[in-house]
Amino acid sequence: LREILQCPILFTYRSLREGGNIQLTNQEYVELIKTVCETHLIDIVDIELMSGNEVVFQLIEIAHQNQVKVIMSNHDFDKTPCFSDMMNRLEQMEILGADICKLAVMPITYKDVITLLNMTLEMSHKLERPIVTMAMGKIGVISRITGELTGSSMTFASAGKISAPGQMNVIDMQVLLEAIHHD
Repeated sequence: LREILQCPILFTYRSLREGGNIQLTNQEYVELIKTVCETHLIDIVDIELMSGNEVVFQLIEIAHQNQVKVIMSNHDFDKTPCFSDMMNRLEQMEILGADICKLAVMPITYKDVITLLNMTLEMSHKLERPIVTMAMGKIGVISRITGELTGSSMTFASAGKISAPGQMNVIDMQVLLEAIHHD
């Protein structure tokens, strides 16, 4: 990939508890991230907030020692936490040393989506680090294309199989984003 692509490469291992397919032990998780960072073939690594402070500190140190930036993430596939809980998670990510703070939640109602968007707008001005937020699922799709309005610094789209509910394919995402920016 490094030879083909001119863009940053993000490495993600998603644990079973946060929507992935396998659950590594803490030791296996640390070894995986260490091995990948030491290749110097990635630019950014995803580290899960809920891995626990000790593991998170260790992984951030490994990444930064290898000049790899950290997206710290948290995924809630069951619900949208309350406004203050979402704020606290993003603040905790920044305190722990994330370069980018990412929160993905599952809305049950449209109000949940609006709560996420409002929280994103507030936190984008409060935190020093860039943030990325999204509401998953069908009713959360709008949050994936309104990031520029609310302060979410990037979005995710699929080049093949989707990796989260409500994720759009990259062609549709590109069309929508171009339509928003077309004068």
